[in-house]
Amino acid sequence: MHHLGGEGYRDIARLLVAPARLGLTATFERPDGAHEILTDLVGDVVYRLDVDDLAGEHLAPYDVRRVEVPLTPAERERYEDAQGTFTDYVRQANITFTSGSDYQELVKRSGNDPRAREALLAKQRARTIVQESEAKVAELASILDRHRGDRVIVFTASTDLVYRLSERFLLPPITHETGASERREILRKFREGTYSRVVTANVLDEGVDVPDANVAVVFAGSGSEREFTQRLGRVLRPKEDGSRATLYELVSADTAEERVADRRR
Repeated sequence: MHHLGGEGYRDIARLLVAPARLGLTATFERPDGAHEILTDLVGDVVYRLDVDDLAGEHLAPYDVRRVEVPLTPAERERYEDAQGTFTDYVRQANITFTSGSDYQELVKRSGNDPRAREALLAKQRARTIVQESEAKVAELASILDRHRGDRVIVFTASTDLVYRLSERFLLPPITHETGASERREILRKFREGTYSRVVTANVLDEGVDVPDANVAVVFAGSGSEREFTQRLGRVLRPKEDGSRATLYELVSADTAEERVADRRR
């Protein structure tokens, strides 16, 4: 139901003749705030259960482990330089980022303000540094080694990073570029146990039947609570032996990524 909040989907609900409507979703809140319009399209929230209410009986019990890793001195220097360029501009421009519209305003300014464009590019450089740090790669290697007997899904924030991790750890990749037949083949082998781990960006977050897995690794992600819940949900199918599922969050310490991780939780 949360998709009905999107601009392109609202008319689906507006044109329905059914006077009684039941909306179902595991992730009601949208990061853009568009879930507020769902009250007019479907109605008020009448019943809600959290993941913790279902874990242990209808869903697998689970643990979330946040692992903070340091930047190298060289990464730290590049990060501070890029992040400083961004924060200096938004401070001078009096942009507060209290809502998504503030970021949109910065994007609009970048069309005719070279300093705004440089600030956006600097922010992207800083984000890439913290999302792809050397310590994260080393920590992922440790997790994969520790969970050799488990089914593992590694989630990243970009397609390029999917391919880099795929090559580094010989993980089957699934991206928006993966053809339907190849995707089915990878998931079939994952289900059968031929593959014990896969790496993806956002493709497996929602709307795809993913075989049982019991370990998820958020190598990099956004501040979206919905994205986090969907990724956690990929390892919450009840296990026959009653075993616990585990989700690891890899976070670059003393960076803006800490605030991103806090926001999605």
